[in-house]
Amino acid sequence: MARGGDWTVRLVEWAEARLGKSFAWGQVDCVILCLEVYDLLAGSAGSAEVDGSAVAEAWRGRYASELEGVKLARDENTDLRACLEALGCTAVRPGYQQRGDLILVPNGLYWCGHVCFGTLSLSVRPESVVEWFYTAAIIAATEHGEAVILRVP
Repeated sequence: MARGGDWTVRLVEWAEARLGKSFAWGQVDCVILCLEVYDLLAGSAGSAEVDGSAVAEAWRGRYASELEGVKLARDENTDLRACLEALGCTAVRPGYQQRGDLILVPNGLYWCGHVCFGTLSLSVRPESVVEWFYTAAIIAATEHGEAVILRVP
């Protein structure tokens, strides 16, 4: 799959459309944001569909709380990292991340995802809104450097 020549423009437009949106489990959370970026970048010619189905839409609305999200991942026998790796995302060493990469940080029972734009990354926290965070701070915040950076094909 190819990202298409205008992928950086589409990624910025996607980010602008989400900035300031309120957090909602299963609708506007860090998992859904990462899956939307996968759809945007890996979808054929940049469409939202990937191999006939939109990955984010397959998860959107299926959980409405943290506990429901963890149960869904367990029932589906996957988590955000495993899902993205199964879709062909590949690991990148910290320090080599670039625009469009997904930064996953372990958060207890699940992975919290952030979308890299270089110095800044887009993400959302419970009881907050989609906003910018410093990428280096996200990576450094993990206790033992457990952050995983995945590149979307």
